[in-house]
Amino acid sequence: MAGALKTTPRRTTTRPATPRRVTTRGAEQRQSTRLRPVPKKVSTKKHPTSKIAKAVAEKSASRGSRRLILVVLTVVIGLVLVMLAVVSFQTRIAERQMRIDRIESQIRAERDRYNALRVERSRLREPGRLEANAMSLGMEPGKGADFTSVDPITVAQVLVSTGGLDPELLETSVDPFAAYGEFKSIVGGKP
Repeated sequence: MAGALKTTPRRTTTRPATPRRVTTRGAEQRQSTRLRPVPKKVSTKKHPTSKIAKAVAEKSASRGSRRLILVVLTVVIGLVLVMLAVVSFQTRIAERQMRIDRIESQIRAERDRYNALRVERSRLREPGRLEANAMSLGMEPGKGADFTSVDPITVAQVLVSTGGLDPELLETSVDPFAAYGEFKSIVGGKP
């Protein structure tokens, strides 16, 4: 008899998602109704990839997967922003390095110019050249030089007469070391 009862497989049809009323009973025996969507059935006969689409649809419907997608999207956007910042920073560094190189080349050029000017100056100040230029202007070389010594008092009188020195400074009546000599003779060699 067990073999005589045959069950026929149920046929599933696809229907649009329509809300269905579900009643629940609470502790106070109240009835409340809420709407629950009926999931759509996907026909596997039309599309060979419909199983994959169904799996993706079920996964994307869950909250956890949405949060995961948001986290992954946030991380990807963050990484892109960090990479853009690094590229911008590297560009700035390259610009500054080019500017430094340009300034260093200008410094080298100015040092070379300075050295060339020093060589030209030393050539222009050469005694032989100065002598030749002086002779071409009609000058003659000196025959010799005589030095005379001048008394310091005479120098001081000239400075006073021209207003270059205070006359009180010329008075040598008080020797500043005279008191020191007297003090040393009393004390002896002791400090």
